[in-house]
Amino acid sequence: MSLSGVLMAATVQAGESTQVLTDPQTLRPLPVQIYHPLPPCSAARPCPVAMLSPGYGIDYRSYRFLAAILNARGYVVLAIDHAAEDSSAFDFNAPLRPQMQKKWESGLRHFRLVRSQFEKSQSGWDWDKLLLVGHSLGGDQSAEYARQAPVAGLITLDNRRAVLPRSVPLLSLRASDTEADPGVLPAKDEAPSACIVKLPDARHNDMSDAGPAELRQRLSAQIARWLDGACPL
Repeated sequence: MSLSGVLMAATVQAGESTQVLTDPQTLRPLPVQIYHPLPPCSAARPCPVAMLSPGYGIDYRSYRFLAAILNARGYVVLAIDHAAEDSSAFDFNAPLRPQMQKKWESGLRHFRLVRSQFEKSQSGWDWDKLLLVGHSLGGDQSAEYARQAPVAGLITLDNRRAVLPRSVPLLSLRASDTEADPGVLPAKDEAPSACIVKLPDARHNDMSDAGPAELRQRLSAQIARWLDGACPL
């Protein structure tokens, strides 16, 4: 098995495809669901890239509403199955921080693998315009990567544990039934350009395709406005 990883592709429907990478460190599969925009990406017309990470316990293909709004803005969207390597449940009777750190570290490795593999194989993808999008644990993983690697922007749906970067263009949509840990959200004087929006009547666990249609519409509208250059209210 090549250390560069193995790619297997199977188109599942128009506008979507699945590729399975092999993590060279663990030799385990890493599925990636790809949502393609129209018109299609090409070397002459490269697309910005969005890497999408799911919340804890939520299927990585359960954020099609996010992929749709990003596709509409020209992004090719890569939804990463971070749980394929480690689907273990959190032990809430033990310290959480070391358990989370392990999942954050595996997420960092996955981001690097996905980028390195697709940079080699896809000439029509513009990695200089990389956007990270993540819900809950996926938002924490995305925040960790954004604090360590150059990205063009970060969108989190109610991440709660990992400190958000202060120098990256940022939209964080907050649920109404949770609170972030101290220090996670930047103060206004720390990151004046950060857009932090608390949504009324928005449950943390509903921020996926399984949530109410009305909430998905609100989330999509907020993200669309931010991508168009405005901090939504």
